[in-house]
Amino acid sequence: MSVYNKYNDLLDYIANMPEKSDLLGVALNIMQSIGLINAFNDVFTIFSPFIIGYLSYRVVIILYKSAESVSNELFKVGVLVQQ
Repeated sequence: MSVYNKYNDLLDYIANMPEKSDLLGVALNIMQSIGLINAFNDVFTIFSPFIIGYLSYRVVIILYKSAESVSNELFKVGVLVQQ
């Protein structure tokens, strides 16, 4: 699961970022101080199989509808070629 590992690496990087005074650094420091980043990391760790399953389901639905659309268009082309 390289996506899962990359996500955890990203959260570890965000959690261990040196403090910055720019707007992004201030926002990240606020989120880290109230525990939002750690909470999101815990929730993702617990629910990652369900999230990945749901995303896989949505991708399959999109692929099915795309394949159905392509099939219909090819059928129409085939009918036009026969005439």
